[in-house]
Amino acid sequence: MDKKAIASLLESKHNNLFTFLKNQKSEDWIKSPDGKWTTGQHALHLLQSIIPLNKALSYPKFILKYKFGKANRSSRDYDTVINKYKNKLKEAKGLTYGPSKNMKVPNLDDKRYLLNRLKIQNKKLQH
Repeated sequence: MDKKAIASLLESKHNNLFTFLKNQKSEDWIKSPDGKWTTGQHALHLLQSIIPLNKALSYPKFILKYKFGKANRSSRDYDTVINKYKNKLKEAKGLTYGPSKNMKVPNLDDKRYLLNRLKIQNKKLQH
């Protein structure tokens, strides 16, 4: 995938996410199914994930190449990345990354703030 296609796909997926989160009932924001994360926790996790990604992508390319090197393969398409991600999730079933184990449950007052921050970070990711 080229940069334009990735940006377009991200924009589409994020718009779907924001529509879902905005239209969700208030009680669903703080309710979790059987020990799983609440919708608010998922939104917080996405925000906590996208901020360092944006920070890293803001560095000059030569720093990223120095730190991580050049890719040793061609870029993967969206479906390949998603399938690989889902397989990794299956392999790690029952495991939770340390900082995510005791994630706070954002209350309804945090909803607007989290959604606004996600939108801002999404726009940064596209540039």
